[in-house]
Amino acid sequence: MNLNWTSLKAHGGSQEAAFEELCCQLARSEIPANARFARKGTPDAGMECFSVLDDGTEWGWQAKFFERSLTSAQWGQLDHSVKSGASRFRVESVG
Repeated sequence: MNLNWTSLKAHGGSQEAAFEELCCQLARSEIPANARFARKGTPDAGMECFSVLDDGTEWGWQAKFFERSLTSAQWGQLDHSVKSGASRFRVESVG
């Protein structure tokens, strides 16, 4: 499959927001039926959405939209976002 991400229709005013929304919808479709799921707002503090399973296991997702292959600076940005999200994750905000 060959995807042209530059053709992604804007959502909430940007392709970045559209990609984040797509990732969150895909994440939600992958969690067990009895798991709790929450979509973070903007700013997201490095975590687009997260889930807590019945056994207390926590899953979190971070999405970044880049139109081309990632540069070393963009990899650094992604790494920073993931670490930031993991350190700021708050289970009590899951409804």
